[in-house]
Amino acid sequence: ESIGEKADNPVTQFDLEKGGDYSITAFVDGFLPQFFGNVKPGVLSVKLAKATAKNSASLSVGVVDFEGKKVAQAQVALKASSAISLGTSSAIPLGYPDIVTGLDGSVLFTGVPLTELTALASQAWRNGQASVKVIPGNNSIQVLLQKGVGSVKVRAYDYFNATKPAVKGAVITI
Repeated sequence: ESIGEKADNPVTQFDLEKGGDYSITAFVDGFLPQFFGNVKPGVLSVKLAKATAKNSASLSVGVVDFEGKKVAQAQVALKASSAISLGTSSAIPLGYPDIVTGLDGSVLFTGVPLTELTALASQAWRNGQASVKVIPGNNSIQVLLQKGVGSVKVRAYDYFNATKPAVKGAVITI
């Protein structure tokens, strides 16, 4: 379980339940995110490195639908693709706030670390993701939202006697 709280002053305290599995992400604009897994009760000092041209880059994420059309109002999250490079056993959020795409269907993350990242996008019931190895400079990636596919079978039964055959002629809408 992860807990989030904005550190308005340099010291933030969390109350942890005994035996819980906790992780901490620290992020602020202008600095690289920092991740700590398997956090135990006690004191943890977090040292953030300034994002520079040598240790970070920008990442433009474009979101398109299954027909290749740009998707406005899609929510985009950024996660580490390879948790191994961050010292964890599973992929984790970096702490960047999610960004919503504009009319051009894209968002821009700045100060991202030089590592493999995954952009996750969603809009309504459609989801997609894509990974990129971030290198110094300007990077871009496109996320394809999958076509919603599925079906539902609906049978209308008598509310008080469901053992009888389905009610014929019922109007079902979705």
